Amino acid sequence: MQELWRWGADLIVALQSVHNPVLDAVFNVITWLGSEEFYLLLLPLLYWCVDKPLAQRLVYLFLFSVYSNDALKAIFRHPRPFEYDSRVLKLDMAPVEDLGYGLPSGHSQSALTVWGYLAVLVRRGWMWGLAVVLVGLISFSRVYLGVHFPSDVLGGWLVGGFWLGLAVWVEARLVRWLGQQHVVTQLGLAILAPVLLLSAHASNDALAAMGGLIGLGVGMVWESRAVRFNTAGTIRQRGLRLMLGVIVVIVLREGLKLVLPGPGATLYVFWRVVRYSLVGLWTAAGGPWVFLRLKLASANETQFFV
Repeated sequence: MQELWRWGADLIVALQSVHNPVLDAVFNVITWLGSEEFYLLLLPLLYWCVDKPLAQRLVYLFLFSVYSNDALKAIFRHPRPFEYDSRVLKLDMAPVEDLGYGLPSGHSQSALTVWGYLAVLVRRGWMWGLAVVLVGLISFSRVYLGVHFPSDVLGGWLVGGFWLGLAVWVEARLVRWLGQQHVVTQLGLAILAPVLLLSAHASNDALAAMGGLIGLGVGMVWESRAVRFNTAGTIRQRGLRLMLGVIVVIVLREGLKLVLPGPGATLYVFWRVVRYSLVGLWTAAGGPWVFLRLKLASANETQFFV
């Protein structure tokens, strides 16, 4: 592994030999396309404005992938390039304390999982092209910015490919089986599965992912029975949905952080799960319910859990 790290560090130093403020800014923008903040815009956009069933499946795939990435990082405990070799510059704008361990690359894994899944479902040449370009650029940006070895990126692709393959293989049968279950069973699974995973691994990222999964799962069951909103609508309606919905997401995610106990507090773990559960619940059901009341969406009889 030391030889692989040395080779990776040498490669990064060579890449960074041409770095300048413009390139640094460009690759920081590209790397943002693989960040949590970007997916907090993309996934609600798909759910509220484009294709609800697709987004429901994708958000589950994404959050399980995020959890697995964080758990694997804790197992491997690989350093970041700038920690391993002082020649490597940390050009990424994220604070050091937010980065954690290196293997596998979360940005690379999420990019392959999300854009690969969309490419598989859309089945259009332009979507495959977009997926390849985005996965490639996001992954390369992590190496250029000095926060991942090439081996970290490869590890992210392997794990992302596993989740993508698993989704393609079992998704249809799993969705059909869930739809046949009683509402109590659906709610129980929506809560129990994330809680069990948290009992095995409960870092900050895992708390956020599984908290969001609890809220989304409960919200989707509620939405499928009591809301049943339709993503169709005018450009104005969809734009207003996204704007209003994202504002509330920001308030729940960032605003509550200012008033709830912070890291190190006795109930921090509980409240972090609650905060992200509320984000998930709002995204899955609260927002759609408000959209219907404000005449920004219409209802139909199509359900996810039927």
